[in-house]
Amino acid sequence: LTQYITLEQKANDEMTALLLDQHTKLEELELTQQKQVRELRLNQLQKQHEAEMNNHHQYIERTKADLLKKHVLESKNLPKHLKQREMQIRKQFRDAARIQKKQFKLLREERIKAYRRSLELSSGPVSLGSSDSVTNNASGSSGASSTERSGETPELAVSFNPVQDERQILDNLKLEEKRKQADLEAQYKKTISELHKRQNDKVDSSQLRELEELEKRRIEGIKQLANYQENQRREMLKQQQKERLELENRIRSRKESLEAAVKRNAESAKEESRKKTRHLMERHAEALRAFDAKTRSLGIDNAAVVGVSGRMYGAGGGNGGSPGPSGGSFSSGSGQRPSDWRHSRAEFLPS
Repeated sequence: LTQYITLEQKANDEMTALLLDQHTKLEELELTQQKQVRELRLNQLQKQHEAEMNNHHQYIERTKADLLKKHVLESKNLPKHLKQREMQIRKQFRDAARIQKKQFKLLREERIKAYRRSLELSSGPVSLGSSDSVTNNASGSSGASSTERSGETPELAVSFNPVQDERQILDNLKLEEKRKQADLEAQYKKTISELHKRQNDKVDSSQLRELEELEKRRIEGIKQLANYQENQRREMLKQQQKERLELENRIRSRKESLEAAVKRNAESAKEESRKKTRHLMERHAEALRAFDAKTRSLGIDNAAVVGVSGRMYGAGGGNGGSPGPSGGSFSSGSGQRPSDWRHSRAEFLPS
């Protein structure tokens, strides 16, 4: 029984050591696996962030390329647009010149009519009145009409032919018409030049503004993407820390449960060993009692047998180990049992 208990205790100790070793290896495996998963997730997140940033840069580059193509197309189509605008302005110029020509034609007719009417109303020879009156005809007014409007009698210092006076009026009107046409043409050329300058400045400013807006969008997009990626990385690290704490708690709980189970198993083994020992001692005591009852029923005195055996062994020890016939009787003379007999029997009785 002692050997069995010793073997059982040894087996329990080996099982406990095996369970603790398994727990240690499982803990190392779980921690290593979690570390590898964490590194894999971080690497994957880093690659994802790099891909997102590269995609953003590629998108900005494509947008910039499209914008530059649009600017090139606008610059290419600008002369055509300016030519259309110039044709519109030229048409307006021709219309204005045609209207101006009609106006001068009507003005010539009115001046000639007025001059002839003044000749008809005049009774004497026609005079310009002074040399300044001839000079004033360049502005479109005749000497005779000035004399008529003033109501004064002209001086007859210089006389002239009415045909020459009409020609002078026509020449003055022609000069005035040429001057007006020259002014109108200068205004047209100035309008065309301002149109070219204004359109070029407008295109340049709009293209520069679009490029600046694109650059601002690029910087703002990079900033927003970096903030989003930083928040995502922070959330992942927080989640990994939480998983690490949960794993440590599970390992600690499992170890505590294992230690509690080992302790309960050890206590159960000790209790089982005590029960088996008590049960075995009870069986031995029962067997001894049955043996005593059997010998008494056969008329054998167990105490005398034990006493004789003791004297025989004692005498045998004194005579070199061989008992003699005169070694003594089965009793010690008084017929009482030796004290060692009861002591040897009491050892097997249950406590």
